[in-house]
Amino acid sequence: MRRPPTAVFVTDDHTLIRETIVEHLNREHDIRVVGSANNTAQAVEGCCATKPDVLLMDIDLGGESGLEAAQHVLRYLPLIRLIFISAYIYDRHVQGALKLKAGGFVSKKEGPDGLVRAIRCVSAGQEYYSHEAVSRMAKGRNGKGFLDPKVSRAATLTDREIQVVRHVAQGCSKKEVAELLSICTKTVDRHCAKAMAKLDIHDRVELALFAFREGLVTLEV
Repeated sequence: MRRPPTAVFVTDDHTLIRETIVEHLNREHDIRVVGSANNTAQAVEGCCATKPDVLLMDIDLGGESGLEAAQHVLRYLPLIRLIFISAYIYDRHVQGALKLKAGGFVSKKEGPDGLVRAIRCVSAGQEYYSHEAVSRMAKGRNGKGFLDPKVSRAATLTDREIQVVRHVAQGCSKKEVAELLSICTKTVDRHCAKAMAKLDIHDRVELALFAFREGLVTLEV
């Protein structure tokens, strides 16, 4: 006896992308789109009304957080399976998805076929994380496997390491960082080296780009 199609709810604030995803998924015999939304309120209301098996959720809904929307849905439908999608995958996105125990995280670069693979994996009780998302997870000892529970690389930074990264990204010299944090320059060196090793970053420019990308430092206008 063939199992019923997986019911999927699609949330993306870009109309063309959302409609393309819905059209593509509806071509699959084992997937049925039961609704779609372009913002968090519609997503919560729509999921509660249709009770899908899987919620396909864009991380950034035009300034609204897909992570927060998914969290609201989980309050009403705790057994729903989550798959996040994004054009840009950052450590903070991966950490948010892992915290919500999402079954998948798909880069939009994979296209609709990647979403189909993800939905099939997640509906079967497995995980599907794009290579780009996997590359942002912290490795276990000797670089083998992943930490248990899985976390993003950024989540492994200590508070002090984050402070050092922030100041370095703002252009402070190690001597200036030491003075600001009331520690010696050798300690700054040690924290900086540990942070870069955890993040697999190899120079100050790359470290600064990471800090801005992850929201640790913001551009002043």
